[in-house]
Amino acid sequence: MADLMFDPNEDKIEIMKLRVSMSPIEKEAFENFVRSDAAKKYVDNKEIAEEKRAGRKTLLENTAIKELMYLRSIDSQRQQENRPLLTKEDYRLSLSEGVVISRYREKERRQDERQAEKDRTTAALEAMGGRPSDTHDF
Repeated sequence: MADLMFDPNEDKIEIMKLRVSMSPIEKEAFENFVRSDAAKKYVDNKEIAEEKRAGRKTLLENTAIKELMYLRSIDSQRQQENRPLLTKEDYRLSLSEGVVISRYREKERRQDERQAEKDRTTAALEAMGGRPSDTHDF
């Protein structure tokens, strides 16, 4: 996620090209996100000096586009593997603590967290000389 920050001088033209080349599902997700209350609140935050607010909209939009391009790469990979493409719901963007995240990436994180918990539980049981129940579903 560290690559979500941008240098306006380097990324401006590239981001503009990406906006023009968005697919219909990407455009819809982008427009819905930009019009969302969370995005408006982030951009118009009155606790931040007005001169600093000016770049927040651009930053937010560019970060959203980068997230959509990540999803595009996932869809491309899935297409090559003859797997189902991401759904419209997977493309839904949200704002969490100033970070733009897609529903797809949220699902990935939850799965990773569940797997990590399962691995910790298994390791702890093995350390105690036991094993997880075959009937227990993490």
